[in-house]
Amino acid sequence: MRNPTGAFSGGDFWGGGNEVFRSAIDTFHHFFSEVPDCAYIGFDIYMKPVDFLGSSRDAIRQFPPAARSVAGFQIERVQRGLDPDDWKPMPTIGANVREIRIALRDGAFRVIYIATFKDAVYVLHAFRKTSQKTAFRDLAYARDQLKKLKETRP
Repeated sequence: MRNPTGAFSGGDFWGGGNEVFRSAIDTFHHFFSEVPDCAYIGFDIYMKPVDFLGSSRDAIRQFPPAARSVAGFQIERVQRGLDPDDWKPMPTIGANVREIRIALRDGAFRVIYIATFKDAVYVLHAFRKTSQKTAFRDLAYARDQLKKLKETRP
């Protein structure tokens, strides 16, 4: 049986009255009730929300379907506190800023983000890479988005 969020509810999924399972879930909920600034979605999954700054959401929507899918999956990994599969630090943009690297037959794509703030993962910029070296305009745009983000935060 699925609950309103679409996830399986523990008792129904495991066949009803499994007390060991329920005890494990109670322990899980107790542990994660102490985790601050996380959103609860689905079945026992805690994730930071993601905030797309500037034109980053529209840029990802313009990616080909395969690149868009990979970008979404990698951003979700970051929301869960994991590293993307292929990333590199971007100290020229700012401290703790990272770049998700997506290489497909359709081309190379990049998603620049920062995940060190407690309240959310912030996607600063997303773009299709057209040369070996990242274009100055893309670096400058991401740096500008980070500056705006820091100015608006308390």
